[in-house]
Amino acid sequence: MIKKVLLALILCISMVSCANQQFTSHQGSLGIDRKNSLDNFFIGGIGQEVQVDAAALCQGSENVARVERQRTFINGVIGWISMGIWTPLQSRVYCKSG
Repeated sequence: MIKKVLLALILCISMVSCANQQFTSHQGSLGIDRKNSLDNFFIGGIGQEVQVDAAALCQGSENVARVERQRTFINGVIGWISMGIWTPLQSRVYCKSG
């Protein structure tokens, strides 16, 4: 019985997916990490959005190197444990250095 429960738990955790979206506007060095935050979404994030003003964080749109949104393994586990009620995502903004 315990083996079946453990196997079911391992299978469920292995189905938790990670995702990464990147928008790069400057090739070369990533630069400075200006924002690294945890964005909260509820009920799977249906109909919800978070806006990040990367140009304001980097003092101009020409200084934005990359914008990234990521669902890490831990974010996926949190969403799985909460049955999709809370589904956090990581947001990062990188600015050109110098």
